[in-house]
Amino acid sequence: MSRPARAEDLFSASEVCPLITRRGAPKEGEEANELWDTDKMQLGLQALILRDNGYICNEGVIYYRATKQRVRLPITPELENWILPKHRRCQASHRGANSGTAGSFTECGALFARTSLPTG
Repeated sequence: MSRPARAEDLFSASEVCPLITRRGAPKEGEEANELWDTDKMQLGLQALILRDNGYICNEGVIYYRATKQRVRLPITPELENWILPKHRRCQASHRGANSGTAGSFTECGALFARTSLPTG
């Protein structure tokens, strides 16, 4: 029989799973539903930020209200390698947009403009 959870146990747990809720539906994949790239980017960045702050985060979940489905996103080295270069390009583009130089800031959209990962 398991013991009841105590408040100090709940607050000392270091494994987390970010959850995002969306109004729409997931993208239809060939074999199963998939996350939209923007959703994957946002959820993946949240997981990486949590990891950078000392939490264990092995997956994230997006709940799509239109279809009442949860789509899981495993946080893998491949996902990190997909996210970080895009994020760096968007950060550089955002800095260029703020300094008055031409850049592809509009390609990044608002999703990336205010997101910040620690560097180094």
